[in-house]
Amino acid sequence: MIRVTVHVRARGHSPERGHVRSTRAETRGRIMARKLMVEIYHDPDTESPADAEGAWTPYSFNSRHLSFRDPENFFPPDGELARKLEVGLAHVLSYFEHGNCVWMLQGAEKGMLAGDWQFDGRDIGGILIWEHDETDLGAMSKEDREKDAAAFVATYTEWCNGECYGFTVKEVTERADAEGLDEENRLRVIDEVDESGFIIGMDYLYERMFDQIEPGDEIVYLKNSFGITLDDVKRAREKNAAAKAATT
Repeated sequence: MIRVTVHVRARGHSPERGHVRSTRAETRGRIMARKLMVEIYHDPDTESPADAEGAWTPYSFNSRHLSFRDPENFFPPDGELARKLEVGLAHVLSYFEHGNCVWMLQGAEKGMLAGDWQFDGRDIGGILIWEHDETDLGAMSKEDREKDAAAFVATYTEWCNGECYGFTVKEVTERADAEGLDEENRLRVIDEVDESGFIIGMDYLYERMFDQIEPGDEIVYLKNSFGITLDDVKRAREKNAAAKAATT
């Protein structure tokens, strides 16, 4: 079962498609650092995190949304919904849209959205409900349930905005006949290191990708359509390594 607590760590975890991991690097003893080619791509087939087993269920009060439900179905809340709101198993959602959208728990800090909230925001834009057995969330306090819900909503926002990705990592070497070829065609693939899809959020994409890259490996070519540079990946890799070091 995929629990929303996974989203707390990853802010973008979802079932991954076509996961392939090379065994070549494992069997050769990691004697030499690898030169890697990385491709990051948009994955339009990524399913909503709300469709995962054991996830929160969001309902929108905007009739243009697929998750629309009339707010009269929820307010004033009946006995069971009132109880869930009281104990953190349901949360009123606020909504902002100006180009991209932002979902948040009602009462959360609006940050940079505050100035435009009166024009593009709704304090009551939807509701988030835990519709499973409450024991599936574990022994959580109301505050922990709120954090879990906020993490889910952050991932849901990324999915709504199309922040859905996949990646490939390949080990490469320079071709002997590389003279006159462009940067990508100068490289010859010698090993398929890893491939994953159905990933929500760039932060989790990096986390998943860097799990397959050893400290001594060098990314020599990056292919993507998002304007991400090798320097961007280098900084993200350093940040990821620092975060791991802080937890060990």
